[in-house]
Amino acid sequence: MKKKLTKILLPVAGAVIVFLGVYVLLGLYYRQSFAVNTWVNDIYCTGSTIEEINGQLVGQSVLPDLTVVDCDGQEYQIKGETIDLTPDYSSALRKIMKQRANYDWTGSLAASYQVTIEPESYRWNNDKLIEAFHRLAFVSAEKDIPTDTKVLYSEEDGYTFYDGKRNRLNFETAIAVIQNSIGEKQWKIDLADYGCYEDISDSEEDQRQRELWVRLQEYTDCGIVYDMGAEQLTFSPADMASFLEKNADNMPVVDETGAFVVRKDFVDAWVDRLGELYNTAEKERDFLATRGEIVKVTYNTYGTLLDLDAEKEYLYPAIVGKVSEVHTPVYLKEAYFRGQNDIGPTYVEVDMGEQRMYVYQDGELVIETDIVTGNAKRKWNTPEGVNYIYKKQKNRILRGPNYATPVKYWLPVVGNIGIHDAKWRKEFGGDIYLTNGSHGCINTPTEAVAQLYELAEVGMPVVMFY
Repeated sequence: MKKKLTKILLPVAGAVIVFLGVYVLLGLYYRQSFAVNTWVNDIYCTGSTIEEINGQLVGQSVLPDLTVVDCDGQEYQIKGETIDLTPDYSSALRKIMKQRANYDWTGSLAASYQVTIEPESYRWNNDKLIEAFHRLAFVSAEKDIPTDTKVLYSEEDGYTFYDGKRNRLNFETAIAVIQNSIGEKQWKIDLADYGCYEDISDSEEDQRQRELWVRLQEYTDCGIVYDMGAEQLTFSPADMASFLEKNADNMPVVDETGAFVVRKDFVDAWVDRLGELYNTAEKERDFLATRGEIVKVTYNTYGTLLDLDAEKEYLYPAIVGKVSEVHTPVYLKEAYFRGQNDIGPTYVEVDMGEQRMYVYQDGELVIETDIVTGNAKRKWNTPEGVNYIYKKQKNRILRGPNYATPVKYWLPVVGNIGIHDAKWRKEFGGDIYLTNGSHGCINTPTEAVAQLYELAEVGMPVVMFY
């Protein structure tokens, strides 16, 4: 009986021993590799090592790009692939394996363990990172920017100052900041926030250039304002620089006291240019007629003429003496409206081709009427040109060869030619002037000329053309 029982128990005991051995061995095995039913980021990990799963996770990872922001807020990208950026999941995987390690591995058969993890660190090729950084456009441009200071001159801008010492990019600091940011998994790096821009110390020559620039700024800060009516003219830095005597390098010359040398002939040239800009007497100009066409008109009795000699005598000592004031120029002839467009917004327009008269006040059309001008057949044509109302009279008798005509309103504009009422006319406009025109005056309906008389002032421009 014992022999029979022994025969039965020995195989059972052997099977148990084998099972226990296998159980223990698998328990030991799953302490060195991932346990049964373990899934990480949808990868089946059972039986695999940390290195194997890390490799698979790296293979399916989407690499981030570095965004580098310069001091102007512009963004530049460094692709992760270009610097061999590699994520490392090992630390997170090690925690999972340790958590799942258990000799009783059979407990994992019933339910799967699924988890999603992120890389806890990254590796990269530092040489490639440095190379990629130096290829960024703003970094390449920074290398080409001179690091000195210099006073510069051009006729257009006058004196300007180049400062290559301020806010310069420190390449080594920037690279160290980027490396640290990658280590902290920070993918957008604003270099200005991390002190990557700094000032470079001045040399003695830099200091001399700065001192010269300060003196030039003080000189070019002119307080004279020319009151030209519609325009207020200030002296630009280029204007002020143009007055200075300069050496071969266009730097200002100083006298024995150390003061800049202001050339009177250069100042006089500015006054001459002012006259070219504002003097209109006897000049021709374009005029936009109410009928919509641009016509050529010549200043006749009207216009502006500056006293250039008086202005030259004023301006040179005023600049040298650092005068600060609003200056109204002296006129030999002053128009009703001061400004480059000295006809201005208030004027009388006599369109003799259309036989119409228009009166504008502050840019608004206030009178529009038919008229009759000089008799063309008898060569009594009303003269063209820009003139002005030089007198206002009521109840005047107009006299000429073989006539003496009383009028209620008389507004002479050039010689004995003027605007007046004509009660003897029943019609105005059209072609009347060709055969039955005036002796040269501008015949106007009484109601219209009465209205003009009330608003007109002596000096108001009258633009006359065909």
